[in-house]
Amino acid sequence: MFSRIVNTIDGLKNFNLVNLSDYLQKEFNNKQIVIYGAGAFGREIFNLLSANNINAKAFLDIKATGELFNIPVIHPSNYENKTAIVILAIVLNKKTRKEIIEFLYKSGYKTIIDAQKIRAMYIELENEHINEHTYEYFKTNQENILKPLDFLTDEESKKTYMQNVIAHISRNYENTFETDEENQYLINSIPFKKGFSKFIDCGAYIGDTFLKLIEQNLMVQEYIGFEPDLDVFNRLSKNLSTKKIKAMAFPAAVSDKMQIIKFNSKPGSGAINENGDISAICVKLDDVLYNYEPSFIKMDIEGEEIKALNGAKNLILKSRPDLAICVYHYINHFWEIPNMLHDWNLGYKFYLRTHSSACMETVLYAAGGD
Repeated sequence: MFSRIVNTIDGLKNFNLVNLSDYLQKEFNNKQIVIYGAGAFGREIFNLLSANNINAKAFLDIKATGELFNIPVIHPSNYENKTAIVILAIVLNKKTRKEIIEFLYKSGYKTIIDAQKIRAMYIELENEHINEHTYEYFKTNQENILKPLDFLTDEESKKTYMQNVIAHISRNYENTFETDEENQYLINSIPFKKGFSKFIDCGAYIGDTFLKLIEQNLMVQEYIGFEPDLDVFNRLSKNLSTKKIKAMAFPAAVSDKMQIIKFNSKPGSGAINENGDISAICVKLDDVLYNYEPSFIKMDIEGEEIKALNGAKNLILKSRPDLAICVYHYINHFWEIPNMLHDWNLGYKFYLRTHSSACMETVLYAAGGD
C-alpha cells in the first residue's frame, strides 16, 4: 500500500494533470446531455456545465415535471433520445445508485456518468495549498500522507485510504473504494464505546442524522445541533420539535473561535466563506458547552473540521467521545485530520469509510477513547 502511493506521487513528475474545464470539454462538448436529478446537486451540475458553455437538454426526475432553468424536467421513461449522456446528479449510497443505474439502462439509456466524479475534480488542497497540486507538494508531504496507514484499524479503512488518496493525487476517480455500509455516521460494525446517548451534531442541516437516530432506536437521550443557515435551521427546529427527545438547536457555525462570519448558503452544502451571501454566528465548542460530556460528536461542516476539532479539543480530551469527522472536503484532510487526532494520543481506534462514490462522503470514525 505504501509503495502504491509513493509510485503515484513519483508519477506526477512527468504527468500533466487534467483540469476540470478541460475534462468537461473532452467528455461533454457538442454532445447531448441530460441530468438525472432536479435537486440541489443537479442544479449545481447544470450551472457548472453552463459556466463551461455546455448546455444540458433536460433534467430527468421520477418525482418532478415542468421546467427548470428553461429546460424541461421529464420522467426518464419519457425522454425520447436515449443516446443522450445521462449525468447522475444525486448523492446516493452504493446500493441505491446501482438500482437507479440499472433502471436507466433498462429504460434504454446507453451512457451514464456519475456526477460525483465531476464534483471530485474540484476538491482541492486547503487554503495555502491551493494551486499546489504538484509533485513537489506531495513529495514534501509524503511522510504525513503515508502515516495513517500505520494506525488505521481494519483492512477496509486501509484500502479506502489508499485507493481514494491515490485517486485524488492522480485525479483519476475510476477506481475509488466505497463501503457497503448504508448508515453514514451510525455504523453498527464499528465498536463505538460511548454510543449515541449524548449526540453533538455539527452541520446538523435539517436534522437528517437526528431523524435516523430516532428511526433506528439508537438510545439517544440528548441531542445538540448546530446549523448556521437560518432557513435550514427553521426546518431543523421543526424536525426536532416533532420527537420526544431532549434536544437543543443553535443557529451557529462551528470553528475555533467565537466570531461573526460570512456564510455561503448553498443548498445542502453551505460553508464559511469570506464572500458568503449571509452573516452568521460562529462558535467554539469549548466555549459554549461547559461541564457537558458528549458521548458522540459528528462534524460535516464543509472543510471547517480541523479548526472545529481544535476548538473542541478540551471537550474531547475530557470526555473522549466517539467521533465521526468528515475528511473529504479538502484533499489534505484525508491525512491531516487522522494524523492530528492520532497525535492527541487519546486511545482511539480509527476507521475510514467512504459512503458515496469518487471519494465523496468519506468519514473518519474514532472509537473507544481511553
